[in-house]
Amino acid sequence: MTRPNQRLEHARQFQIHTLTEIYEEFSPQLYYYALKRIGNPAFAEDCVADTFQRFLQSLQKKTSIDNIRAYLYRIAHNWITDHYRKKSQDTDELPENIAPKNQKSLEGSTIEKIEHENLRLAIQELPPIQQQVIVLRYLQDWSQKEVAATIGRSVGSVKQLQRRAESKLKKILGPDRGER
Repeated sequence: MTRPNQRLEHARQFQIHTLTEIYEEFSPQLYYYALKRIGNPAFAEDCVADTFQRFLQSLQKKTSIDNIRAYLYRIAHNWITDHYRKKSQDTDELPENIAPKNQKSLEGSTIEKIEHENLRLAIQELPPIQQQVIVLRYLQDWSQKEVAATIGRSVGSVKQLQRRAESKLKKILGPDRGER
């Protein structure tokens, strides 16, 4: 594998091997991210396809890109934000199964299903930037530094967004809002 700067230069030269390598490395992660945010497999696939199309256009325009992964997630986030705007009346923005990828399915008990649905609905009540932080931190297992690079904010800002989101989720999921 080439170094990040070389890899980006090879991508800018539209070397098929490098572009294929980037796609194979990041497309499953982007699909999972989009699926967790949108909840619809077809839209998640559209998001990934459009993300890579926009990435190729950015390479062609010689847009400044420091971190390929962060740049791809920023494009995907923007696509998802546009999707939210277009479908603001829909309630399926987050999927029913938002379990972290290393956690087993929550198919077990009815109580777990209800709690899971409450969490999904609570996340939807957060502002989009807080949703993104929560999804990247807890569902994608990213560090605060990685999230900061992706959303274009400082680590301190990510910590603050995360704390606010966690606080709001606790209020939403509190005892008086436990049953929706």
